[in-house]
Formats: sequence, structure tokens, C-alpha cells
Amino acid sequence: MLMRLIYTVVFCGLFFLAHQGQTTGIIQCNKPGRNFLPKEIHNGHSFDIHFTSYTHLRYTIIQADANTRGEKNYWSLRRLKLLANGRWGGSLEFAVQVIYKTHNHSSSDDQIYLQHAFLKFRLSNFFILKIGQFKPPFGWERFQPDFRMPCVERSQAINRLIPNGSLGAAFVRDYGVQLSGQLAKSSLRCELAAMSGSGANTPLTNKNAPLVIGRFSLRRTCSMPWTTQPCHLLLQLAYSKRWDGNINFMKQLPGAKKEIFQHFQGTDNRWDVAFALNLAETYFAVECLYASFLPTADTSTKLCANGWFVQFSHLLNPNWESVIKYETFDPNRGIVSGHDLCWLTLGVNYYFNRKGGRLMLDYIHKSERRNAVRNDMLVVQLQYFLFGAHSNLRPS
Repeated sequence: MLMRLIYTVVFCGLFFLAHQGQTTGIIQCNKPGRNFLPKEIHNGHSFDIHFTSYTHLRYTIIQADANTRGEKNYWSLRRLKLLANGRWGGSLEFAVQVIYKTHNHSSSDDQIYLQHAFLKFRLSNFFILKIGQFKPPFGWERFQPDFRMPCVERSQAINRLIPNGSLGAAFVRDYGVQLSGQLAKSSLRCELAAMSGSGANTPLTNKNAPLVIGRFSLRRTCSMPWTTQPCHLLLQLAYSKRWDGNINFMKQLPGAKKEIFQHFQGTDNRWDVAFALNLAETYFAVECLYASFLPTADTSTKLCANGWFVQFSHLLNPNWESVIKYETFDPNRGIVSGHDLCWLTLGVNYYFNRKGGRLMLDYIHKSERRNAVRNDMLVVQLQYFLFGAHSNLRPS
């Protein structure tokens, strides 16, 4: 009861201060990033670093029966992040990000974790080398920053079917190296990566290596006859393959055989295709994922999973945005079970200042193909930038 009271006071206080910052100018933080260090010149090379910090404070209400275990409504600090990124000259970039969260009923609560830390070297005008801890280049929605997503959460298919999804403290990241490039005078971009395969924030071993990923992205800008605004299109294809020695896929594949997938040995292959359209105040996206798992000991127990989502969001005016999203997830295409999900999300977002602040309200209707239960959710989330606010909050 005390924690709920504290969270309520913090929630209302942040919202009040943020809204006051819009009208009175109390909080001045509307630049792309706060530069704490002046630009310096070292042997003719410029050095620049920017810091950003933001938080998501959330209240969740779960529709449930009287005998359902666990909390039916609760406050949580969904995430508190601190980011630092910068560059040295024109050929070296770096980025570091840490996260803290609590009361999310998650194994990664109540600890500070390093999410990513990497270096990027510009080898030429068209090729970039990345080294460190970062996201494998797989999936479109997974690469949308959470402060830009129109919904409070990513889809279940994305969370579970990307290579390092639902691996606990890995936060979908991994250790590795990536080479990316764009063909000269072309809109086609290619990313190739080789990674350790076990996920970040775990001992670096080769027991699940290598994880290899390739992603191709094609961007186009065109015009529509009914508007003068440009229409931005994106088509993205990705593939990954991993040779598994001992990895736990039980959270990725709920309902799977524990004796096989808790310490999985074999190979997993994944495919992803995404399409996105951005036209002024309107954004549309659809993404489909497919994964296959082939155990070494018994190839007859091959498991295939898939999922997809379609999402539409529209800015009604500079302050209000509406969003609708439909998603499915099937962790085992060979059977029909209560783990086969279909979710419908209806949401509205209120942008209350120009510093990245917004109040989000999502209603999530959940349905299962078998053994349906009452588990719909109503989620209210406050997004507030402590410093280094982002003015661009639309998906990219």
C-alpha cells in the first residue's frame, strides 16, 4: 500500500512539473541531446558527447477472476535509462546505455544493467564497422526506441522470436561485430553480424556460437496524388542462424518440452519481413516473423513458431495521437494450445510538451485459441525526459 502511494505521488508530481514546463518554461530541455562537454579540438579532431535520460512510470490494471494469483493492479517503474553517445572526429562513434527498473514482476528487476556499449568505425563513405554489445540486426519494431513507440509495449512475436528475445538480462543484446554498408547512390542498406549467441550480460563463451545475422533494408520516398507531403516507404528482410550448445528457449516458446528446450542443443533459424509507411501524421507498419528449431538429438521433434502484427497510428493534432494494433503469436505451429495468442490494442497518447513528454493509455484485449482466460489489460504510462529530450517521437 505504501509503495502504491509513493508511486502515485511521483506520477502526479512528474506530470505536473512536465506540464508546467510546457506553459511556463520551467524546464528547458528541448534539444536533441544535452551536451555537457563543450566541443574540443584534439589534434585537429573534434570530440562531442551527449547525455540523455528518461523514465517510464506505469500503472497496470489486469482483468482477472477473484481466484487469480498475483497483483491485479500495480505501479511499476517500467524503465529508467541513461544514455551517452558521441563521436571523435568523423570516423569514430561510441554509445553506452544503462537501465534500471522495478516492480515489473521480472527477473531483471531491482538491478542496474548495461544494455549496450559499442564503438562504430567509419571505414569509408559507405561502410561502417561496429564492435561491442548491441542488438543483433534483426526485426524492425525491435529497433524502434521505446520513447517513440505508439504503444506501451512491443508485440509478443517480436519479444519472443527475435534471436535474443526473452533471454532475461540480455535485453535482446549480444556481444559481436557488425559490418553495415549502403550501396553507392542507392537506397539499399545491408547489415551483416556475427555474435556470441548466448546474449549480453552473460559469460562470454562459444557454446552457442556463432549467431550470424543478415538484414537488408530498402527505403524509398514517393509522392501521393491527394497530398503534397512526401511518403516514406521501408521494406526490410532479415535472416539469422545459430548453432546452439546450451541455451534456454522456454520463455521464447511457452508450452515447449522442457527436457528439450530448457537446455537446447541444435540449430535455430529465423526469418523476418517488415513494411512501414510514413505519410505526414499517419504511420502504418506490418511485420511477420518465422522461426524453426531443430534439436540435434532428435530431428523429428523440429518445432516451428511464427507471429505477426499490423499497426496504424495517426496524429489527430500536435497533442493527440490514436493507435490501433493487432498481433498474433503461435509458439508451436504443430498444435493448438492456450499459448496461441491474438491481441488487439487500442490506444491514445497525449503529448504534453515539446521535450518528449507524453501520457499513454492502452487497452489490450487478449484472446487465446484454447482455454481462454480473463486477462485483458489497461495500462497508463507516463514518459518523461529528465534531460536530453528528443523532439522526434515518431517511428523511423
